[in-house]
Amino acid sequence: MKRILLLTTGGTIVSRESAVGRVSEYTGGDLVRDIPELAGLCEIQIHDIMKIDSTNMQPEDWKVIAKEAYKGLQLFDGIVITHGTDTMAFTSAMLSFMLKNLNKPVVFTGSQLSIDEPNTDAKKNLVDAVKTAVAGYPGAYIVFGGKIIKGTRACKTHSTDFGAFESINAPLAGKIVDDKVCMENPLSKSAGETTLEMGADNPGYPGVFLLKITPGTNPKVIDEIIKMDDYRGIVIEAYGIGGVPNARRDLIEPIKRAINANMSVVVVTQCRHGITDLTRYEVGISALKEGVITVDNMTTEAAVTKLMWLLDQLSDPQEIKQRMQENLCGEIG
Repeated sequence: MKRILLLTTGGTIVSRESAVGRVSEYTGGDLVRDIPELAGLCEIQIHDIMKIDSTNMQPEDWKVIAKEAYKGLQLFDGIVITHGTDTMAFTSAMLSFMLKNLNKPVVFTGSQLSIDEPNTDAKKNLVDAVKTAVAGYPGAYIVFGGKIIKGTRACKTHSTDFGAFESINAPLAGKIVDDKVCMENPLSKSAGETTLEMGADNPGYPGVFLLKITPGTNPKVIDEIIKMDDYRGIVIEAYGIGGVPNARRDLIEPIKRAINANMSVVVVTQCRHGITDLTRYEVGISALKEGVITVDNMTTEAAVTKLMWLLDQLSDPQEIKQRMQENLCGEIG
């Protein structure tokens, strides 16, 4: 029988009603006790590492989760991580980068309703996640609403629906069909030993500012970001395939100033599906000439976390650009 480590971090799945609203309170032991369907699937060991609403998930927490997952990978056949849904896609993307050459499954799940609520989706999601971990496909995944999604391709697209997550710009890795794991497009098996790559010895990550362009965006916003010592990168959600305003409220000049200040500037599309291609229109070409980084069809969540991760390890902007445009764990292509 396989051995699976269950790491809990908080979120809706373990929340309980209180005088101030729902707060993370239940333990992994409570989850396993309340889901008898888990019995017989595997041997489960539990480690409650934090109890926070995922709205409060921070970059320093990713390092804690990654360290615990990495330690568990040495002793167990797979890892299941319960997590709040609001920032789960960011965490799954970051751990996809941090846990290099994953040769075992690291599976994230959560729920829209707590384990103690009628008609909760928590029980099915956790059972599905454990089954996916037992199936043994290496790599980081989110399992939610019967879908199995690559960790760098997930996005929460619905605030309440049980099918809250979609796979963006990539087919589903698999599905749960008739209570069985049907893996159709698993991540490629990595060569080499699994290593933990967290970068500098500090609690968090260099700041990356996410700027979504809207009509009327003031160019001074970028100049203010440049002044902030905590930020070393900007991800710009541009229009369509990469339109960046270059007239009247011109963003190109402040972008140029950011790049001259050794900041890395990445352009992704605001559209949930499709690619960025700054070579097609003049409003994209003008940004490309100044040295912005394009990342094909990468999700916003993957772009933000990957840039943070690289900035923590590298200082050369050209090397960062090269690595951003490499497909490391299924985030591009």
